[in-house]
Amino acid sequence: MWLTGLVEQTARFPEGSVDPDASFDLLGIDSLMLRRLGVAMEARLGPQQTSQFYEHRTIRELAGKLAADYPEAFGSAPSQPLLGADIRLAQQGHTSAREDIAIIGMAGLFPGARDVDELWDKLLTGQDLVTSVPKERWDNERWYSKRPATPGRTNGKWGGFLEGVAEFAPLFFEISPREAEFLDPQERLFLQTTWHAMEDAALTPRMLRNSAEVDGEHRVGVFVGVTSGQYQLLGMEQWAKGNMVSPTSSYWSVANRVSYFLDLNGPSMTIDSACSSSLVALHEACENIHRGSRWWPSPVQ
Repeated sequence: MWLTGLVEQTARFPEGSVDPDASFDLLGIDSLMLRRLGVAMEARLGPQQTSQFYEHRTIRELAGKLAADYPEAFGSAPSQPLLGADIRLAQQGHTSAREDIAIIGMAGLFPGARDVDELWDKLLTGQDLVTSVPKERWDNERWYSKRPATPGRTNGKWGGFLEGVAEFAPLFFEISPREAEFLDPQERLFLQTTWHAMEDAALTPRMLRNSAEVDGEHRVGVFVGVTSGQYQLLGMEQWAKGNMVSPTSSYWSVANRVSYFLDLNGPSMTIDSACSSSLVALHEACENIHRGSRWWPSPVQ
């Protein structure tokens, strides 16, 4: 039972202890183990999509899916090949009819690194970018306690912190300084980083719009992955002090702000799917290019 045995090896279960009809959740298989299982399967079946483990919740269901996708790999009896012992490797892989998508510009802001190049340099030299809490964030000595669960205290004093989160040029982006104070830092930083990505691609807003003109319309889409926005909670603290201000954390505005500033007329979408938000947003962008949408009647090259 190849697939069952592979699960046992990956999760370090005793041989023969796994029921192929038990769900991955019941077996305690987490996302990290699923990723390792996918890598182990690549040796026989080629690259695997992690999403299939969530679409098919048991080993038997996944076996049926793989049997349909890789009939050449399992001899003449593909009905339940992955649950049996006779497995024959496929000699040819799957090919995609879709055309490639090129990434022509990239930018980023990371803990301990202000751009992508600096991040790679520090990763290559093995630098640890987790630090103690910077003084400009909060007074760690005031709130830290070695004893967990101490009321009003935290026993964590380390983290990955972005530098320059308050460095924003609102007038450059046609935003008043007063309005910028109330914008979620995620929105400000995303707008700023989008501009840096355009610079990296040697594009101006007009060039970007003209590069994707369809039927006289500039159809450029913005797809953003965002999660965990609590900036508006600061307003509650300020109201309690008599300062009536209203900071915002509107996810939709992160994408819409970019579309508005750059005058983009394509889809403008913010996606929150927790840890996979950025991945899902990237996937959605690629799918819109491939299949088109009501904004894009035909795929934009």
